[in-house]
Amino acid sequence: MVTTSRLEQPEEVVVVAVSSVQHIAATQRGFVAEDSRAYSIDTARKSPTQSVGIRLTAQAPIEIVRPAFDPRLACLWSITGCQTWHEILPSLERLGT
Repeated sequence: MVTTSRLEQPEEVVVVAVSSVQHIAATQRGFVAEDSRAYSIDTARKSPTQSVGIRLTAQAPIEIVRPAFDPRLACLWSITGCQTWHEILPSLERLGT
């Protein structure tokens, strides 16, 4: 969990969760790779840019696994802080929308 450094809204946080699972259910909410159910990317319904959950199976393609474990944390040291999960995982942005 990464807290933003914006003083006007200190309760806001950006959450990125990555987990390993044996399989992904067909009823899983969010984007699920239809062909193999190898991974899912789920954003929060209320604030989709602030929270993302990534579930990976052993069959997840390297194109998904590598960016999930390659966060960009430069926003932590900026004046505005991390305001969206896209800033932390920019290469997964197109999948989590």
